[in-house]
Amino acid sequence: MILSDDIGSFPLPNGISRNEISIIAESIASKEISKESESFIKFSNVVQDAMLKKVFANVDAPTYPQFRDMIASFYNLMAQFQSDEPFVIKDKYAVIPELLVLSDDKFKEKLENFGIECINLRVCITGPVDLYLNKIGFQIDGEILANFAKSVGKFIKNAIIDKNFIKTTVIAIDEPSVGLNSNMIASDDDLINGWNIAIDAAKKNNIDTEIHLHSVNKVDTVLKSYIDVIDADVENLKDRYSLQKEDLIKYDKFIRVGIAKSNVFDIVEDYKRINNIDLWQTKNYAQIFEVETQKVISERLNKAYKIYGERIKYAGPTCGLGSWPTQETASKILQYSSNAVHGAGF
Repeated sequence: MILSDDIGSFPLPNGISRNEISIIAESIASKEISKESESFIKFSNVVQDAMLKKVFANVDAPTYPQFRDMIASFYNLMAQFQSDEPFVIKDKYAVIPELLVLSDDKFKEKLENFGIECINLRVCITGPVDLYLNKIGFQIDGEILANFAKSVGKFIKNAIIDKNFIKTTVIAIDEPSVGLNSNMIASDDDLINGWNIAIDAAKKNNIDTEIHLHSVNKVDTVLKSYIDVIDADVENLKDRYSLQKEDLIKYDKFIRVGIAKSNVFDIVEDYKRINNIDLWQTKNYAQIFEVETQKVISERLNKAYKIYGERIKYAGPTCGLGSWPTQETASKILQYSSNAVHGAGF
């Protein structure tokens, strides 16, 4: 059975900026503010309300709402609270503040108010390779990469929630640069070792592990790791489907397929080309869905199923939705994706 999901990022509501929410989040992770503080409560409400919107869109495995920079949200804590080993964070600071507020009883009460007993949580964490490339350079040293992976592994360990109202069921590492960065010099063994270290806690807890790529150029390396699910967000359909079903079967892997366009700028540009109307000016964002229709999304899933069949485990938007103009439009594309999955009957 295919499950609907999303990659993570989501538009912020009015009244709070990306900078403000980032400062609050880091203060929470740094143990600088209490649950009773005004900023903590504000942060909690923003995260919990966005998560509810994903749940209301019938997403089977929604990712915690990501409003912050994918590198800074993890690396800042690693740099500030480094252990005796370089780039290895101290255990108690390897926390994702968004998960703290989603595992809180106040969120449980909100779920109960809507008759929701339990949700399956997908957690996305920036992978060790992308952290290394952003902070060290293109020549990857295996031992240093392993240290980055240890930090990622600590975030993953602390992200495993098993409560009666919320359970972590998928852990994804986000590695968009892998296969795209032509300057990267790394051995396959070092990459595989890094990924395996990072996902170790998830594997021990029988949680699905996934990697989010923007290229299939290094997919042969990924296949040799312990990662369960491969997600390749690439624009060219020929490239996207160059990963062979036979290889997934050989290595006992599954695939996540992107069935709804997440690049809203491309969708708006397509609408402008067809209708000579700029939706960024008119702000009539409902017309986005005249291009990215329910039918188009369902057809993409059907095409993918003809290629991969039962090897598809998850499906949703190709990437994050943080650039979408409103939470309402982001919610609608999630709803369309979920409708496609649930209506297909696969």
